[in-house]
Amino acid sequence: MPGRVHTHDKHVDSRILLGTLTNLQYAVSEVETGAWPLYEAHYHGDRYLKQTTNLLRKTSTRVDLSAGEPARMLAGDSYRIERHTFHEAVPLPGLTTCTLVCMHSPAPGSIKVVGVDGYPDVLSFERSEHPGHLFLRHI
Repeated sequence: MPGRVHTHDKHVDSRILLGTLTNLQYAVSEVETGAWPLYEAHYHGDRYLKQTTNLLRKTSTRVDLSAGEPARMLAGDSYRIERHTFHEAVPLPGLTTCTLVCMHSPAPGSIKVVGVDGYPDVLSFERSEHPGHLFLRHI
């Protein structure tokens, strides 16, 4: 399911090591009908380990999105996403983008993902693993 607009339960400090991306932050409002379904992430174990079961569960909430001003980031730029802020990081198609991310200062509350209609109420997802040595030359 394409679900690029999401939140984190921690502050996210990020530095672009390679490539470029556009960061978009959204104001989100609940609506009765139409718009987009809202999912919540559930983890059974350490969410960053490959063997952990990661689930998205559709809630009964539907939301409308209003994008703020896009911020284009280039290699060397840094940015912060405050916890529980709806955002989307969009790399340029066909261009490799690598970021170094520090997540800190957790706060209660679920991680949310704005979904798309036509998908199951419960979705399983898996994190991709990439060998760390591929990124060392960019640090």
